[in-house]
Amino acid sequence: MNAPIKILTQNLRFKNDEGGNSIPERSERFFKLVNKYTPDLIGTQETTKLWMELIKEQTEENILK
Repeated sequence: MNAPIKILTQNLRFKNDEGGNSIPERSERFFKLVNKYTPDLIGTQETTKLWMELIKEQTEENILK
């Protein structure tokens, strides 16, 4: 029997607003979701260079399991 594939998709939003909506603030919430649901595949929209740097940093630190 094959196990189901878990997929998470997220619009990361390219705009970098302050007051709870900055990319660093939103990234914390995004990584909590990733760690909670442990998807096999992640799809993103509006991924900027800053988002890619944060994702790479989190991956290298083995926070994404």
